[in-house]
Amino acid sequence: MVKLQTAAGLDIQKNEALTNACKGNYDTLVLAYLRIHILNEITASAFWKEQLQVSSQATNTSGQLSLADRLAIIQAESNAKLAEIAREEDKALSIGDQKRLNSIELKQVDRA
Repeated sequence: MVKLQTAAGLDIQKNEALTNACKGNYDTLVLAYLRIHILNEITASAFWKEQLQVSSQATNTSGQLSLADRLAIIQAESNAKLAEIAREEDKALSIGDQKRLNSIELKQVDRA
């Protein structure tokens, strides 16, 4: 067991294996963020598929995200893309509606 002192002054008991696994997950998540968002070299789903292949070949998978976590992240990315597409479509419809209203108002002004 590893005893940690938090900033709030609380003593927390942590299992060392769990601490190492969390550190491994943190390192993997930082790598994912860098490769996906900063370097733009890979998509999130491709990154986690790559990590899944690496972890399935490794003999010790401690410090790796579970398959369920990876699948959840891939699903979240898919949902985010679908939501972005929906927002863009709504924006296009709103702009189209506004243009139609403006043309109607202009015609009414011309008639007046």
